[in-house]
Amino acid sequence: MLKHFYEINSNENMMFDLHYITNKNGKNDIQSITIPGMGHYPLNHEAERCENYGNYCLKTFSIKINEMDIKEKAKNSFHFDKVKAYLSNGRVVTYPIGEISIVKDSARFPIDFLASSSSTDHMGEQLLKAKEPLSIQSFLFPFHHQLGDGLQLSIITDQGSLQAMYNEMSKGYSDDQKISEWKQGKDHLVEKELFPLKLQKDDLLNTSYQFTFGNNQNGYHFYHFAIKLKGKTKNGKEFNVPLVINYSPSFTYKEIEEIVKQRREVNDGARAK
Repeated sequence: MLKHFYEINSNENMMFDLHYITNKNGKNDIQSITIPGMGHYPLNHEAERCENYGNYCLKTFSIKINEMDIKEKAKNSFHFDKVKAYLSNGRVVTYPIGEISIVKDSARFPIDFLASSSSTDHMGEQLLKAKEPLSIQSFLFPFHHQLGDGLQLSIITDQGSLQAMYNEMSKGYSDDQKISEWKQGKDHLVEKELFPLKLQKDDLLNTSYQFTFGNNQNGYHFYHFAIKLKGKTKNGKEFNVPLVINYSPSFTYKEIEEIVKQRREVNDGARAK
């Protein structure tokens, strides 16, 4: 099983993907899993996806947690870092899966979401609009240990450029070259010196992110979480606005082989003890 670092808002659709590598010639496919403290979940093999890498298959399956299960078993949050997997060969194995949290956030914010985009090169952005005067004090996000320097955040606050960008997007189509020109030299990396960041009513804010793991093997993990804009309105009401982002690695055959080799060494070491 690969590692997943998810923070899922209980206001979202509580369906998420898990991924594991299996040998095509083996009989160790996962049939169902148990999440400790939550419940047992059979897999829908018709919906299962497989990416082929030589003799190996990277399998992806989806788990949907029932809203009532969350309400009954987790008042505000629920966390787990392992699952019990029932395999097609009859074995039952407990796999570490990273860290998955289901949290509860407010569904009302003093900011409107105007537009968002993401790309296959692990980049994305969102255009926001303040509903009232407010001050953003920091950007918060989880999994610092795993992300390290692999996540870069930046913002654009220049109102002239942002309004021109928004007008272009509002046409229903947009000139990417024009938008790039308006962004040129306007973005700032998110650092402590930027805060507090004050916005007036109807001010726009562009936030963007990029995952850049390079050769760091933390880039072999899957991520889903929210960057939270923490701040206060002019009236003193605190808020945490979530900007949801995702990262799914793109593997080479060599990387899949390396992951399998590492897991085999870990398993051999555990048996030797």
